[in-house]
Amino acid sequence: MNQFIKGSYETVKEANSAIDQLIVQGYNKDDITLVSNASTHSTIRTDVPTKVYNGPESSDEQNGESFIEKVKDIFTSDSANNTTHQTSKNENTLLNDYQSDLDAGHIVVLVKENPNTDSVTNYETTEPVEPPMDPIVKSSTDETNTEEKQSSSAQQPAHTSDNQKEAIELKEEELDINKHEKQVGEVHIQKNVTEETKTVDVPVKHEDIKIERHPASSDTPSDTTIEEGEEITIPLSEEQIDVTKRPVVKNEVTIEKETKEDTQRVSESLRKENAEVQTEGPLHLEDDKTGDDEKRKS
Repeated sequence: MNQFIKGSYETVKEANSAIDQLIVQGYNKDDITLVSNASTHSTIRTDVPTKVYNGPESSDEQNGESFIEKVKDIFTSDSANNTTHQTSKNENTLLNDYQSDLDAGHIVVLVKENPNTDSVTNYETTEPVEPPMDPIVKSSTDETNTEEKQSSSAQQPAHTSDNQKEAIELKEEELDINKHEKQVGEVHIQKNVTEETKTVDVPVKHEDIKIERHPASSDTPSDTTIEEGEEITIPLSEEQIDVTKRPVVKNEVTIEKETKEDTQRVSESLRKENAEVQTEGPLHLEDDKTGDDEKRKS
């Protein structure tokens, strides 16, 4: 039965997500195999078959061990119930292009073609025509050379159909300004007493003696004899000033707080992400970056 590679994934979580997508399309778990290097294989916890990549032998510069011998050494202590399966020659034919990813610790999802699945399989490319797009997806029959595949292993998929779009989020920092109240001063208001001298002119009355001498109106004889020491007493009075003081409310001071608003200028450097587009080969690129900038300004 033909096989194809779903994709190469950096983490077990991403690989399990790809497995879920394949199951939704109609694949069985027995149709799916996770392939990794010996080191990564020990960290995989999943209910689908797993294998260790049994690729071309490479000599060790220090002790001359082959890759297969290293795998055997790593799993020598494993129990009989934890036997590690290695990839076959046919599987290696598909996986050899992914050797750099496997050496880096990535996990490759290998799938058996199943006629009962929802997606249509393209037997010329041994790859589903409309698989969900996952990070680091490669085609097993990509016509580019091995060096180009190794340099693009951490990039977005090389193959996309016309109706598929890839999106990358661009973030930028914005100012989040908050205000808080802080006491900056106090106002103390206190009454104090000052003293001054006030002079007032007050009219007062007093009695004086006015003596008038004039002849008697008639020469009538008096019945009394002339005697010495006769006198009369006339009391004289005047107004005296009594001064008292009393407090009188003349003015009042009203105290009230008033809120006024000023404008303060705040300056802060902000960062934002921009998309830098690089192309290779004779491609026609339509970039609406200018239109996006105008929309942001409006």
